[in-house]
Amino acid sequence: YAITGFWGDIVDADHKPVPLSKIYDHHWVAINNRHRNEICETVPYVFGVGAESRHNPVNLPAGYGYVVDETVEWGANIHLLRIDGLSEAAAKECNECYYAPGKGKECTAAQNGTFKCCGERDYDGVGSCPAQRADLPAETF
Repeated sequence: YAITGFWGDIVDADHKPVPLSKIYDHHWVAINNRHRNEICETVPYVFGVGAESRHNPVNLPAGYGYVVDETVEWGANIHLLRIDGLSEAAAKECNECYYAPGKGKECTAAQNGTFKCCGERDYDGVGSCPAQRADLPAETF
């Protein structure tokens, strides 16, 4: 088969788009076990984007596609930030991976603005952006 286009959006349990002021789509990328990205070797993604992809589907020209063998295994790297309840400055710092205490052991002042302050490899969910509110209700996205 062939992939001829893609689009990404964050939706709620009713499949309605969630505003960026609530959930910020830092990035989502699709990866597979065969593709080698020669431009970005550290994240061997096939395709993906971030918040700029909302309402902007990517469609390849007629006759073009990313051909995929049926044995290829797919995965994703999805980085979403819940920013409702944050001030504008706090949301900006969270979106841009600023250093802050508590954002994970690899996030240091020297790593400000890098992937190490964006929660990369935070599989336990211990890294988070500082916020004054902690009483937000649980939601499904």
